[in-house]
Amino acid sequence: MAELTPEERALIDAAVAKGKVTQVAPGTTGYPPLVWCPHRNVLIYDNPADAQRRQALENPEVRERRAKLREMVEAGASREEMRKTLRISADLLKRDARLLGLELPEPANGQSGPDEELVRQVLTAFDGKKCLTRIATEVGRHPDTVRKILKKNGLKCPAAPPSTTTLTVAQIAQRRAQVRRLIAGGMTAAETAKALGVKPATVSSDLRAMRVGITELRQGALA
Repeated sequence: MAELTPEERALIDAAVAKGKVTQVAPGTTGYPPLVWCPHRNVLIYDNPADAQRRQALENPEVRERRAKLREMVEAGASREEMRKTLRISADLLKRDARLLGLELPEPANGQSGPDEELVRQVLTAFDGKKCLTRIATEVGRHPDTVRKILKKNGLKCPAAPPSTTTLTVAQIAQRRAQVRRLIAGGMTAAETAKALGVKPATVSSDLRAMRVGITELRQGALA
């Protein structure tokens, strides 16, 4: 069954309050008429909010969530109770309520909203050393969300932890000499990588840097 628009629900409530029984003709809808979009060659709703509500009707999980939200609003639940019960973000809670024409209760005085709590967690986790991925893991949010919070507060951190395997030029030259020797001796790239304790991609990178291929090395060893 499709969700009712705020206008439809208001008409029904008014009719019920007067003790009347109303009937709606087949095909009647509370949605506005579709308009033609010449750029996409399709019929669309002029208001994006109407399109979002209509798309949600195809998703049973969204219908169930919004039905539960309506029940909780009518029961007088707080925003935090709704968010935790429905397991959704504060932004999604407000969007669902807006699309359903519901008015959410004001946040309790003296209590931080969920957005403020997330900001507090991110700023607490930030120490100037942790990378973005680690902070996101600690607070249980997407790295993009953490990045936006840090940026808004004038903070910045690396996306990934710094490499702990930085080698000197001499060490890289020594490794490439070993790569050349092992492959010339008949090892595959994977076997060479395992023997040197590096990734196969590192061996391939070394071969490209030396501008030499596996076949060429082996043929040179046989010559």
